[in-house]
Amino acid sequence: MKSCTHRSFLAIAGAALVGVALPALAAATTWGVPGDGSNTCTVVTPSCNTIAAAVTASTAGDTIQLAAGAHAVPATVILNKTLTITGAGQGATLVQPSAGVIAFSARADDLVLSDFTIENGATGVSFQSVTSSGTEIRRVTFTGQTSRGIDFSLGAATPVSNVSVDDCTFATNAIGIRMSSASQIANLSVTDSQFTGNTFGIYGANDGNTSTLTGLTVTGTTFTNPASYAIYVEELRDAAIEENTFVGGVTAIGVFKFYASNGQAVSNVGIRRNTFSAFTGNALDFEMNGMGLENPLAFEDNVVDKDVGIAVVGAAVFVRLHPTQPNAAVNLVNNDITLSGTIGPVSAAHAIQLRGNGPVNITGNVLDGGNVGGSGTTPATSGIFVQSRSGSVIMPATTVITATCNRIGGFRNGVSVFDSFTNTYGGLTPGATLTVANNQIAGNGDAGVVNGAAPAGVDAENNYWGCAAGPGNPGCDTVVGDVDAAPFAATPPACVACNADAQCNDGLACNGVETCDLGGGLCLAGTPIACDDGNACTTDTCVDPLGTCASAPVADGTSCDDGVTCSVPDTCQAGVCEGEPDTDMSGTCDLDEVGPLTVNRLTAKAQSGPGGNGKVVAKGTFPTSPPADTFNTLGPITVRFQAASGADQSVTFGIGTCITKGTSLPKIICRSVDRKSKALFKADKKVPNRFQYKLRLGALPMNGPLLGPATITLTYGPGTVRQGTITPCAANNPIVLKCKAP
Repeated sequence: MKSCTHRSFLAIAGAALVGVALPALAAATTWGVPGDGSNTCTVVTPSCNTIAAAVTASTAGDTIQLAAGAHAVPATVILNKTLTITGAGQGATLVQPSAGVIAFSARADDLVLSDFTIENGATGVSFQSVTSSGTEIRRVTFTGQTSRGIDFSLGAATPVSNVSVDDCTFATNAIGIRMSSASQIANLSVTDSQFTGNTFGIYGANDGNTSTLTGLTVTGTTFTNPASYAIYVEELRDAAIEENTFVGGVTAIGVFKFYASNGQAVSNVGIRRNTFSAFTGNALDFEMNGMGLENPLAFEDNVVDKDVGIAVVGAAVFVRLHPTQPNAAVNLVNNDITLSGTIGPVSAAHAIQLRGNGPVNITGNVLDGGNVGGSGTTPATSGIFVQSRSGSVIMPATTVITATCNRIGGFRNGVSVFDSFTNTYGGLTPGATLTVANNQIAGNGDAGVVNGAAPAGVDAENNYWGCAAGPGNPGCDTVVGDVDAAPFAATPPACVACNADAQCNDGLACNGVETCDLGGGLCLAGTPIACDDGNACTTDTCVDPLGTCASAPVADGTSCDDGVTCSVPDTCQAGVCEGEPDTDMSGTCDLDEVGPLTVNRLTAKAQSGPGGNGKVVAKGTFPTSPPADTFNTLGPITVRFQAASGADQSVTFGIGTCITKGTSLPKIICRSVDRKSKALFKADKKVPNRFQYKLRLGALPMNGPLLGPATITLTYGPGTVRQGTITPCAANNPIVLKCKAP
C-alpha cells in the first residue's frame, strides 16, 4: 500500500511538472429546498423543490439546506451517500412525512441531520439495510410519529456504530429511540435531550434474537412521563447513564438479560448522579435471568424520591442476580433514597430489594423511609429487603451481601430477610453471608434488623442503633431473630452519611462539635479540645465524657528546651526540662559563653591592590572541656580575625574540609575549598584538654591600614566560642601588622 501510494504521488507530481492538466477536486455544493419552482435542481442552479430531488442530485459531501416552512415527504428519502441536511431551526423547519412513511432511511456513513422538526409519519429516522458509522443527529424534534422517533431496524450482518443524538426532543407518543432485536449497535450517545410522553424513551430488546448494545452513553437528558420505561435495554455492555433527570412513568431504568444463548452478557454498567421522582415502578430494575453479570454494575450518587402514594411496585431499587451462575458485583454506593407520601396501592415499600444472588455491596447510602408506614408481612416497609426466596428463585449458599456505612431510618424495619414463598421472615440458605456492619440503623418503627430463626444468621456487628446502650435499650432499635449485633457502636460510625447536624453527634466532648456536610452527605469532624499546659515535658490529653484536660510526665531523657542557649541538649527529668547552668543569667549556659584563647604570634597583611591577596598568620592555644566541649570535625570550624582599625575577615572550614589523624593526641588538619587557607590543630602533649593551633588565612579582601590590637575568634561544634586578643602590635607600614605576646 505504501509503495503504491508513493508511485501514484510521483506520477501526479511528474504530470504537473510536464504541464499535464489534472482534474480539479469537486467543491461541495449546498442545495436549497424548496427551489424557485423551475425544478431545475442542477449543480449550476442548486435549487430543488423537494428534499428527495436534492438528495438525488447531490453527491457525497454536499449540504442540503431546508428553508423555514413545511416540507412534504410523501415517500421515504433514502440517504445512501454522506450528506448534511440542516434546517432553519426546530421551530421553523417542518419535515412532514405522510402517514405510515419513514422520513429518512439512513444508509451511509457520517450523515448529519440538524435543526428541524420531523412531524408525523411512522418513523423519523430509520437505520436500514447497510452498515454505517458516524451519524450525527443534532437539534432535531421528533413529534407525532406512530412507531418510532429513531429506529435501528437492522440485522446482525449490518452493524451501526458511533451515532450521536444531541440536544434533540422526542415528543412522540411512540418509542423515542428503538433498537431492533437483531441490531448490533456500538457507541450510541444521547446527550442533552428531552424525552416526553413516549411509550419508551430508549428501547432495545433481544427477544431471543442476536441484538447487542455496546457503549451506550446517556448524559444530561430529561425523561418525562414515559408510559412504561424511560430506558429499557438488554444485552448492555460498557454503558454510562449519568447526570440525567427521570420524572414520572413506571420504571426509569431497566437493564435486563433474559436469554442464555443469544446476544451478549451484561457487563460494566455505570448509573451515576441521576435524579428520579414520581415513578410508579422502580428507579432501577436490574435483572439477570439468562446469564450472570460479567463485570460490575454501579448505581452511585443518585437521588431517588419514591412516592408510595402512587407506587404500584414496592421497591425503589430492585436487583436480581442470576441464582445459579457466577456474577460480578452490583455496587449500590452513596445514593440518597427517600420514601414519601402515604401508602397507597402497595401495602409495603422498600428502598432496596435484592433477589436471586450476590455479590451486592451497599455502601454509604442514606435510606430514609419517611415514616410512610405500611402493613402486613410482605415484608413490612424496609430499608433493605433481602428476598431469600421468591417462588423457585432461592438465594444460594454462595450469596454474599454486604451493607456498610449506610444510614437507615424511618422504615418499619431497617433490614428485613424474608421468604416470599412461605411468607415468613428468614429463609437464608445456610452458607449465604449477609453482613450489615458499621451502619447507623436507628429510628425504624418495628425493628432495626429482622431475620428468622437459625441456621442462617445475619452478621450485624458494630452498628449504631440510636443510643449508646445498644439494641433493645430505650432509644435504640431492636433486632429480631438470628442476628449477631454484638459488639455494637456507642456512637455513629464516622463513615455514615448524614443529612442534618444532629445526626453527627458522636457523644465524645473531646472531639468537638460535629456537623453535617449537606452537599457531600458526610459528617465533618469538629474542632477537638486542645489541651496544652505549655510544658514540653508533659503529655496533655483530653478526657471524656466531660472534655477535661489531664497531664502526665514524658519519659526521662526526652529532648526539650529550657530557653537557655547551650550546645548541650536539654532533657526532661520527672516532667521538668533541665539543661546546663547559666549562673550569670546571661541567656547562654556557662559552658557556651565565650571561652579563653591565647594568641602568641600574629602577622596580618592587607591586600596590595584589587584581587583579594590579604593574609593572616597566627598561632596559639585554647582549652576544651570534654565531654560537653569536644573539639572535632563533626561540624564546621570558623576562624575570625579582627583588628582595631576595623579589619574583619572570616574563613570557615566546612564539613569534609578537615581530617583527623590519631586518637589519643589527635591532630586536625583543615584546608579551605579554594586551597588558599589552612589550619592545624593538635592536642597539646603537656597540658591535657588543650589544643595548639597554627593558622594561615589567605586570599582575604582586606584593606589597610592595619592597627592593633588584634583578636582571633574560633567557633566550632554546636556553638562553642573561643576568643583571645594579642598586644602589643606594631605596624611596619600601613598594610602590615605584626604582634607578639610578651
